Amino acid sequence: MMAAPDWTLTEHHGRAGLRSVEADWRRLYAQMPRRTCLIAFEAVTEHVEHCLEDPDAVRCLVLSDGQDSRAICLLEPREERRLGFRIKTWGVLWLSGQAVYSDIVCPDDEVRRWFVPLLAEHLRRHPEGRRLLALGPLELDAPLWEGLRRLDPLDLSLDRNERMKVLDSRKPYALVEAGCTKRYRRALRNARNRLKELPDVRFREVRGIQALAGEVPAFLDLEASGWKGEGQSSIRHRRGLADYYQGVAGSMAGEQDYCEIYAMDSGGHCIASTFAFRTGSVRSLMKITYDEAYARVSPGHQLLAHVIERCCADPSIDRVNFVSDAPWLTGWPSEVVDLQMVYLNIGGSIGRLFAALLRFRLGPLRRLARWLQPRLRRLSLRTEKET
Repeated sequence: MMAAPDWTLTEHHGRAGLRSVEADWRRLYAQMPRRTCLIAFEAVTEHVEHCLEDPDAVRCLVLSDGQDSRAICLLEPREERRLGFRIKTWGVLWLSGQAVYSDIVCPDDEVRRWFVPLLAEHLRRHPEGRRLLALGPLELDAPLWEGLRRLDPLDLSLDRNERMKVLDSRKPYALVEAGCTKRYRRALRNARNRLKELPDVRFREVRGIQALAGEVPAFLDLEASGWKGEGQSSIRHRRGLADYYQGVAGSMAGEQDYCEIYAMDSGGHCIASTFAFRTGSVRSLMKITYDEAYARVSPGHQLLAHVIERCCADPSIDRVNFVSDAPWLTGWPSEVVDLQMVYLNIGGSIGRLFAALLRFRLGPLRRLARWLQPRLRRLSLRTEKET
């Protein structure tokens, strides 16, 4: 780690504070070699405006070396409930439930190595009534975590329960599909044969603010039409999410950073649709949905295969980010990226106690639960047979 420069953390509050750092945010984001769609300025602005209970409660912290801004972190107020009671927490802005990923805006790995200790020191002086800081989920080997070595381990709790899958799209599609499991290739082949029975099947790619203005509502309607709508777990049923997707599609339109929708139609009717982000050389698939009336032709899997094929054919795209490790992605030859969350004490002795309780809850207690689950399941089956 390089010698510490004369770092300064300045703080900006609320929506006005976020707008005040827009130029630096865009500059730093554009320099990130592997940037994520979730921290594009347009995406963050829509997230703050529509998905938070109080948009003006966010804290925007800017790390400067005395000359330039080098990193920006946006914190939102949260409540951690995994201990069975509420702990007031600051957390890096995270579109929880939509993607297992959260990050700061910083293109320089050396700066990232200094950031966490500096952030922790600042928040301990200004906790504003909160006891913990939540960082991540972020890659397990991310340079950001190296700063944890300079902190007291008793102030930390690590959670390594999240994962996401990514696929290398630099290979020809034929090789990618050949790498799928035998069972999945057979299922795709059978579904393609059944698809031939449907009339006028075609794929569409929709991008551009005007085109997406009409396509996003159709995507949201399709996503809410099946079991998610019935269970009230669709995007339309979650606070601000529909406005978030519509807002970001209507504002994020850079040359290499933009939103797009891939759709699959039959007889002029959309039977599958996916909302995607293009950020640099990465295409991130946020949500994929389908018409359950056409389930026998597996329209979601067919559309996913089409999108992957298009990515493999595009030399400017080198990675498909699935933004999760959902079970239905298992058939593809993707790489599993282990992620980590960190809970850090910023609230004195009480915060340290909460960190210790979380270490127990996320460590030994979780391992015990995983050990017990299959054994209890077998015991239950054995009991049912005996009775």
